[in-house]
Amino acid sequence: MKKFLMYLTLILIIGVVGGFLYSNYLLNEKISSDNPLKVIIPKGSGTKKISKILTQSIDANPTWLYELYLKYSSFVDKKFLKAGVYLFPTGITKIEIINALFEGKYLYTARVTFPEGISYKDFASILQKKVLVDSAKFVKLCESQEVLDKYNIPSKNVDGYLLPETYEFYMESPAEEVISKLLDFHKRMFDRIQSLSSNTESLSKHEALTLASIVEAETPEESERARVAGLYLNRIKKNMLLQADPTVSYALGGKQRLLYEDLKIDNPYNTYKYSGFPPGPINNPGAKSIKAALNHEKHDYIYMVLIGDDSKKHNFSENYKLHTQYVNEYRKRIKQNNN
Repeated sequence: MKKFLMYLTLILIIGVVGGFLYSNYLLNEKISSDNPLKVIIPKGSGTKKISKILTQSIDANPTWLYELYLKYSSFVDKKFLKAGVYLFPTGITKIEIINALFEGKYLYTARVTFPEGISYKDFASILQKKVLVDSAKFVKLCESQEVLDKYNIPSKNVDGYLLPETYEFYMESPAEEVISKLLDFHKRMFDRIQSLSSNTESLSKHEALTLASIVEAETPEESERARVAGLYLNRIKKNMLLQADPTVSYALGGKQRLLYEDLKIDNPYNTYKYSGFPPGPINNPGAKSIKAALNHEKHDYIYMVLIGDDSKKHNFSENYKLHTQYVNEYRKRIKQNNN
């Protein structure tokens, strides 16, 4: 009986050791792939679902072994699995892949830069190309009343409330996560700029962003932005129409070359017809234009026109007579350049 128990114990020990060694062999087996391996772990996935995903993606058989290892790490080591799109390099072992799911290592990310002055629909297009975000869903969220109410945006869409910057996103991120990240970042940025600004006109956030969007569209010259902001505020103080071409262009769906007839359209964004600020921002201005709106120059300029050279700079004037002179000079330069 003692020999039987001894043999049984020995067999059990050999079985356990053998099982451990075999399991260790399976876990440390390298993935046979010549290209980086893409694995998608959906948000909210449990150990059982992830084990099945690994079985399909990296041939992680037997599934129960990987599920057991995931549970061990989750409960004993108090680790948490991180969802997302992973891009694993060639030569990686199965256990390295599993450990990466807890560390977030090899999460597939992309750096995306959004140009200043673009619309929320342009954001959607760039996100679809660079991050594989569902552009249609992103646009829908940008126009969602629920999103607008959550971020206190008194408009029909989020234009003006997305900051053109460089961001890092996880590939194939849900549109909901992306819009939240962008709007949260914009809020923090605006609050920081506002806390350091003069804003003597006590502009509301919406007014400041609307003014910044007009400044963004009017001049690419950083040195002019605060001056342009001051000019439009001067016109409002004098109860003058803003007469900003970019707002009319916005009303016409982005039309670049405006005709005289275009300035007569009946649209609240037509600042040749309606006084004060338009209903909302006409693009998504960058931080420099927002700073310019909140720290505008104090001067008496109420007119501006392009110089007409390659600088993209403007001539500013305090009266219509001088403005007319600058307009004639501009036309003369354009005519000379075209000959």
